[in-house]
Amino acid sequence: MQIATLLNSSHMVRLAAAADDLTAAITPAHNWKHLHELLRNRTVSVAVVDPQFAKGVAATEVLRLLTWWPSTPIIAYTGLNTATARALTMLGRRGLREVVFFQVDDARIRFCRILQRAAASRFVARLRGEVHPQLTSLPAHIASTIDDLLERPHAYQAGQDIAISSGAAPRSLQRALHSAGLASPRHLVLGARVAHAIAYLRDPGLRVQDVAIKLGYTRPDILGRHTFEVLQLRPSALRGTDQDPAMDDMLIDRLVAWLIPGRHVSELSS
Repeated sequence: MQIATLLNSSHMVRLAAAADDLTAAITPAHNWKHLHELLRNRTVSVAVVDPQFAKGVAATEVLRLLTWWPSTPIIAYTGLNTATARALTMLGRRGLREVVFFQVDDARIRFCRILQRAAASRFVARLRGEVHPQLTSLPAHIASTIDDLLERPHAYQAGQDIAISSGAAPRSLQRALHSAGLASPRHLVLGARVAHAIAYLRDPGLRVQDVAIKLGYTRPDILGRHTFEVLQLRPSALRGTDQDPAMDDMLIDRLVAWLIPGRHVSELSS
């Protein structure tokens, strides 16, 4: 898990304790502009920010994060006072889903759970739920690698990386995947990358080139070829699809059919 932050030192200490339990990496931002740069150029699982990082309550800055980076979960971690309460009420109406109050409800175990829950992209989490039954029938070392692939597809350049990461011989890996009803390693890598591309392409602040870089592509046209191969759609067609539940269902259906060849769209829709 990669956490971007904009916090003062006292907040950072308590967040770092929770992040350590998750073996998560923290990248601090120096200011709001730097935080936007991190979200544009890096793979970030969740951003934890204090609306009171500078003087006053920067509700407009948090709102800008929610508007420009909807695929990145934002957690407001701040002190509880009258000014923040008013701002957080407004932000809650505009899409802020997670708030943690300093020294009130930021116990280490609870903070870990909040980070884990927030970091799961709703779209990718839904896909992982569809694939979960297949993962349970895999050997543990292969299942954990596939789970990691679905969380961090940028760390896998090709199907052979699944074998390397899991320590399984390529033929043994192929047999295990086939027995579990899953597609080939190449299909799994492409499917995971395209799933995350769907989530990223919904961010107004990201260009196709930015999404390609986040996912480890050397050129954006390769990302375009892969989205068409998996979904029969170009990246431009995936913009704004979060506003259409029917489109979400169709995208999940096509991804599941790509990852689990034995399951057809008709089965998923019934």
